[in-house]
Amino acid sequence: MSENIYGIHAVNSILANSPERLIEVFVLKGREDKRLQPLLNELYALGIAVQFVNRQTLDKNPTVKCIKV
Repeated sequence: MSENIYGIHAVNSILANSPERLIEVFVLKGREDKRLQPLLNELYALGIAVQFVNRQTLDKNPTVKCIKV
C-alpha cells in the first residue's frame, strides 16, 4: 500500500522517523533554496529516488507532487 505526502516539513518528518517508507520524491525543477538542499542531500545519501519535474507536470498531474510512502 502507498500514500502520497506533500511538502518539505512532511518529508523531513518521514525522514526523521521512518525513512524506509520513502520510495520516490518529486521536486520542482529549478528550485534551489537553503531549505531544500539539506533534504536532497539526505535523500541522496539514503539512495531514495529524486525526480525533478517542471511546473506544468506538477499542475497537470497532482499525484506527481508527492512523496510516495
